[in-house]
Amino acid sequence: MNAKELYNLNNETGEYKPTGVYYCTNCNHVGYTKEIAEQCCTPTLCKCGKEVKKYWTVCEECSSRITKQRELKKFNDNHKYTNEEYDDEIFIDDDFYENIEYYLEYIYEDNPENTIEDIYAYTAIHEKYSVNVDNVLEIINEWVTDDMEDPELVELNGFDELREALEKFNNAQTGYVIRVNEKEGVLYTKEFLEKLIKEIK
Repeated sequence: MNAKELYNLNNETGEYKPTGVYYCTNCNHVGYTKEIAEQCCTPTLCKCGKEVKKYWTVCEECSSRITKQRELKKFNDNHKYTNEEYDDEIFIDDDFYENIEYYLEYIYEDNPENTIEDIYAYTAIHEKYSVNVDNVLEIINEWVTDDMEDPELVELNGFDELREALEKFNNAQTGYVIRVNEKEGVLYTKEFLEKLIKEIK
C-alpha cells in the first residue's frame, strides 16, 4: 500500500540512484517489487469473501470448518463402535471421561440448556509406565560425543549393562497412563444420548 522505491546514495557524487526495490510506506516492509509492496497492507480476502488475519490464507470461520471436516474424516475412517456397543473409558475433544454417562452428567447437570448433538469420541488405552531404552542410550551417546571433534575416537562402555538395568526398571513398573486410541472411534447418536439423559435423571 502506497509503495515507494528505495534509492541508493552514491557517497562520491552525492547522487541518488533507484534500486528497483520498493517498500510499503504504511509498515516499511520491503516488497522487492512495486506490486508486492502495494499489496503489503491490503487486506487479504478468504475464498468466502471475508477478510483474514495477517499471514493467514483463510478466515477463522472457514479454518474451523476445514478442521472439523478433517477431524470428521479421520473419525469416519476409524469408526468402530456405535452407542451401547461401547460403554467404557473415552476421550472427547482430548478430555478423558470414565464413560459416556459420566460425560453427560458433567456436561448437562449444571447446564441442561446445552444442545444435544451427535458425539464423536475415541476409546482409551492403558499404557504401562516405561522408558524407551533405545532412545535413552542414543541420547547418552549423543550427549557425550556431540562436542567431540572426532566422535569415533570416543569409546563408551557399559551400554549392555545399562540396557539390562533399564529393562529391569520397565519390568518393575506397575502404574500406567491412559491415552486416547484414535484407531477406535465411538459414535453416540443424538437419539441415544437423549434417551440416556432421561435415564440418568
